[in-house]
Amino acid sequence: MRKIWIRLLAGCLAVLINLTTTSAVWAAAPKKTGDPKFQGIPLQCYISLADAGNSPEAKVAAYTEIAGQYLELQRPDQAKKVLEKSILAANDIVNPSLKAFALLDTAGRLTKASQLKLATDTLDSVLAISKELPDPVDRVFANIKIAQAYGEAGMRRVSSF
Repeated sequence: MRKIWIRLLAGCLAVLINLTTTSAVWAAAPKKTGDPKFQGIPLQCYISLADAGNSPEAKVAAYTEIAGQYLELQRPDQAKKVLEKSILAANDIVNPSLKAFALLDTAGRLTKASQLKLATDTLDSVLAISKELPDPVDRVFANIKIAQAYGEAGMRRVSSF
């Protein structure tokens, strides 16, 4: 009988120690901050990496993808902030064709983020760039994409291409 009581006491002590250490670990665990993540990494880290980049083309590509992730997570305000950075980076692109298509991509994401005014302003600048494109194929393709983007933004523009 004495062995049974000692085993029972040892079992209760083991359970008590397990509960206290588990509670301590749980209390020390980091709290969820609500920072949106992609593949376990906060999106803010991706933004910092994009900010550190040297190529404006790469920055625009990164910013638009990050904004897309924010849009999937239903965070259009954060997407807008990232897309504003994308516009600034796109304006640094030297090649007019690349600049036009980078701004078109950004304007499309702005439309998805319900930032129609900023999207149409961006499309207006793309339209001005597209008129100066040296390659006629690029010019025609850009104008088609601009017309589609205006339609998605709910705007009807009559312009001479």
